[in-house]
Amino acid sequence: GKGLADRQPRGLSGAPGMMEMAHAGLLEHVKDQNYGLRLRCLRQMRGAVLIGAMRCSFGAWSGLSARRRLLREVIPFCKQTLLGGARELLKTCLCGWHRIIEVLLDDKHLRNELESHRDGRGRLIQQHQELEAELATEQSRTQELHVKYQELTSHCRALEGRRGRDQPAGAPRPLFAKAAPAAAAPLCRP
Repeated sequence: GKGLADRQPRGLSGAPGMMEMAHAGLLEHVKDQNYGLRLRCLRQMRGAVLIGAMRCSFGAWSGLSARRRLLREVIPFCKQTLLGGARELLKTCLCGWHRIIEVLLDDKHLRNELESHRDGRGRLIQQHQELEAELATEQSRTQELHVKYQELTSHCRALEGRRGRDQPAGAPRPLFAKAAPAAAAPLCRP
């Protein structure tokens, strides 16, 4: 016993049913798509082969063109030097050496200038570092002297305060008073 789901409907004359026809139509559609994809793939491969052949041909042509251009420039020079005899060849070599010597001298001059610039820059940086070190030393020395000055000033004021208490009324005025006379000698000497 086949169930209803397993049975395929058939037409009156025993022809394939709707499912078989739909399956056959789908199969034809898939075959058509497959054929189209194969054609597209073959076209792309053909295009890639054509582009590769064109690139290869263009590379060979440009190489040949460059060789021809180079030969057009070199042949007159070779004719002039080789067919002109030994004297012409010697003259060409000497002219070439003179040109090369000028270029080498210019190069040497530029290198010397660059080296002197680097040396000068190095010396300038070294001087700058030395001056910074001297400045730091002077700043620390200035701070030390300022602290010492503050200590001495406070010490002198303390001594003048003691002296002012111990002195009679007609004695000279203290050193740090507002209007000190010009002839008064300082009481504290460092």
